[in-house]
Amino acid sequence: MRVLLAVLSVSIVILSLYIIRGNIKPSWKDYQHRFHQMLRENYQAATSPEDKAKWGRLLEIYGGSSGIKQIYLPHVGVADLCITCHLGIDNPLLSDEDIPMVFRAHSGKHLKYHPVNRFGCTLCHQGQGVGTTVDGAHGYERNWPEPLLPASYVQASCLKCHSCTENLEGAEVVSQGEKIYFEKLCYGCHEVAQYRNLPQPVFPLTPLKTKLAEPLRWLPAWLKEPAKLRPDTLMPNYQLNDEEIKKMSAYLLSLPQEFKVRQVSLKYASYRQGRKLFIERGCRGCHGVDKEEKSALPRVPHLAGIGTKIVSDWLYQWISNPKSYSANTPMPQVELTRGEVLNIVSYLTTLKEEKELFKPPEGYTEGVKLEEGKRLTLQYGCYGCHEIKGFDDLPDPGYPISDFASKPLHDLHFGDRKDIPSTKWDWLYNKLKEPRIYKTKDIALVMPTNTMKDEELKALSSYGLGYTEPDESFLLRDEPLPESLALLKGRLLVQRFGCKGCHKMENDKEEPKIEKYIKQRTMRPPTQVGEGERVQPQWLYGYLLGPVKLRTWMEMTMPTFNMKPEEAEDIVSYLTVLSRAPLPYVSVPSAASVKEQELEMGAYRFRIDKCVQCHPASLAGELPEGIKIEDLSINLALSKLRLRPKWIRDFLKDPKKFAGVETRMPYIYYTPEGVPKIADPVMWIDLVTKYNMVSGEAPPQKVETLEEIRPGTEVDWTQYE
Repeated sequence: MRVLLAVLSVSIVILSLYIIRGNIKPSWKDYQHRFHQMLRENYQAATSPEDKAKWGRLLEIYGGSSGIKQIYLPHVGVADLCITCHLGIDNPLLSDEDIPMVFRAHSGKHLKYHPVNRFGCTLCHQGQGVGTTVDGAHGYERNWPEPLLPASYVQASCLKCHSCTENLEGAEVVSQGEKIYFEKLCYGCHEVAQYRNLPQPVFPLTPLKTKLAEPLRWLPAWLKEPAKLRPDTLMPNYQLNDEEIKKMSAYLLSLPQEFKVRQVSLKYASYRQGRKLFIERGCRGCHGVDKEEKSALPRVPHLAGIGTKIVSDWLYQWISNPKSYSANTPMPQVELTRGEVLNIVSYLTTLKEEKELFKPPEGYTEGVKLEEGKRLTLQYGCYGCHEIKGFDDLPDPGYPISDFASKPLHDLHFGDRKDIPSTKWDWLYNKLKEPRIYKTKDIALVMPTNTMKDEELKALSSYGLGYTEPDESFLLRDEPLPESLALLKGRLLVQRFGCKGCHKMENDKEEPKIEKYIKQRTMRPPTQVGEGERVQPQWLYGYLLGPVKLRTWMEMTMPTFNMKPEEAEDIVSYLTVLSRAPLPYVSVPSAASVKEQELEMGAYRFRIDKCVQCHPASLAGELPEGIKIEDLSINLALSKLRLRPKWIRDFLKDPKKFAGVETRMPYIYYTPEGVPKIADPVMWIDLVTKYNMVSGEAPPQKVETLEEIRPGTEVDWTQYE
């Protein structure tokens, strides 16, 4: 007992000394001592006058600095002691990479827009701001709800203040997470407050029985393993067992067939003409056909094997009027005659592909209780993505994204997993990577598998960790810039309607899918880069709601998407913001505002410059004679309805800058270097612009030789390549 008492006594003395030492010299004092020592050592080691001055200046700033330092934000109730150790956090002189991280200045430009004295540290990085030890300050204490975020997830905090992070510098990861949320159709099951009531992303399940050629062979195989039938599908694998598949198949094929299908005959249809039309009318811009070819979007059906899967009667009705099948479908109404639709159907029925389908035994679905199939359809949340009659008013199948960020860690179920760190970000990352990882014999999980890459998982995790219901009362809440909101809404709509399948939308390397199949460049759909600067917003708005044929000689025309007015308005705003053009409606010169002499001079210039050699300039649609169809350009008679006057002036001055390097428009008034080619080019450009905006027809074309128009000219510039 004496030995034990002696050992305990010594232990108590040692422990007491340790506690006393910790209180006399806590860890923050040690960090401050190391910081000052680093400054002195670098000053003594400096050899150049610049370095000597730099470290000398830092010694002056921090030389007498000691003690606990606090940032208090009364407007949000935050007290941070972080700068007690992180002394150089806002000093750009301490940005060198060889400086220890704890003393280094904050990376990037974040503090330029988020000064420490106004935002503190823990609003973005989390942690326990009043802690004075490393673990305490970083929030690694048992009951602290918000420990320090790892660098890979710190952008989640951007969503505390910024409800829109589109084009927000420093928020690229969380912005990517939001895009993945839409691209992977997560919103079908998991709602976010900002995007309530979005249309269901894929087809209704009502007409399966009339749509499928072999319903009982195809549907069970699809439910078993979707990627086996279509490798690029977004349909996830729910890991259904055979009994569940049988019950769900029986129920889904029992649904009322409200989509009326009329029988059609392909006896006189031409599959060759159909294949040609499939390209000419832009179908190939969205849909993949060959095995190695992808659709423009994973959501868009790949048509390899469609001739084996779907009956021709249904295809005819679908192509003729997609909206009669699904009011929310992004599939557009393409202008086709009945014969053309039959030709396309004839072509599609030739796209056959042998797949390993299910072989149902005799009486496969006999005796199945349909209520069991309905219960499973409800349990697995099929109605989140698919419209199913009778499931209309149900809440979303999955947990709302909006609620996850505020969910306490102790409410998250880790199941039997002891190998996953007890943090929210590790829980969410692993849940997304392996959705049923926390399943136990007592808790059934039904979230399906996915095929996301690691960077996608982290981006989506960041979005889930940060997104909450917008708090109007939060004093640091930043109202989204109209430009950022316009870009976000526009990009979501461009994705929904598949615009990039035919049009280049932004200055990126991605080329429209349709360009692979239309070799003649001038016969392709026009680029939308610069469209907002080029056209009047009021015209574009009307065109999106009701497209009309602008280039009457082209086979491919803009289809009708039956957009809602607000969707058309959002796309107009998106294209206008991309072009950095003013958004308000554009006023154009009226006939009364242009003098008769100006009109005559503009017509003269229009004529001698031979504008109608390449451009139609008639409301009646007459085309120039003696020119190849593929060399024709836009109808100038529509200028006053479509184009911005400023764009016409800029374009005439520098065609390649404002229409792209591939334009065939020659330099008439200036050289490519900006040197005038004629006397007073500014005046003539203004007169031609006014004439274009006022006149509806081209002036009479008097036959003149180039020598008469421009004496001494040796080269016919109209043949300029």
